[in-house]
Amino acid sequence: SDLTSEDSISPTEVSYASAMDACSRGGKWQQALLLNSDMLARQIRGNIVSWTSVIHACEKWDQPALAMRLYGEMKQVGFQPDGKLYNVLLRACEKGRMWKRAEVIMEQMRICKHEPDLSDYTHYIGVCAKGGQAQLAIKAYEEMISRGIRPNSNTYAAAILAFVRADEPRRALELFDESIDRGALTALSFEAAML
Repeated sequence: SDLTSEDSISPTEVSYASAMDACSRGGKWQQALLLNSDMLARQIRGNIVSWTSVIHACEKWDQPALAMRLYGEMKQVGFQPDGKLYNVLLRACEKGRMWKRAEVIMEQMRICKHEPDLSDYTHYIGVCAKGGQAQLAIKAYEEMISRGIRPNSNTYAAAILAFVRADEPRRALELFDESIDRGALTALSFEAAML
């Protein structure tokens, strides 16, 4: 059989997932998107890895609205996100300053019994704080602490911003001092997180 003929090798869910993952890692989000379209045109549903790869490619390369659109398409095909994809979606929400979408995703996580981890909370706190929803950010920070999850430098910076925007400078300063005492936050990391 001629291995160069078009019908000798048919792409599979696995081959699409691998190719989309490679595109994501290589900064080729447009190619990942084309592969996803080709996959669907061939009536291949994909798998959670292929969908996560194309959504991650869009999130990673600053296409958060496109990542959210693909998430909707993924759900229409019948896939539910796993913990990794929830985290990618929350990062996309933070990049796109889509706090309402992030709130829905956090609720979906709870419904599906996926407990948010440090990274999930950090992105959610960040998008809420930057999106003018300081009280939601503070509530999430307090929930995270009550669950015994210890903040990192990005979490501290996002929570401090939330307290400042909620007009609670005393709490912001207390949190800043705590983060310095724990060695989790430097002036440089704080400044970078505020962007």
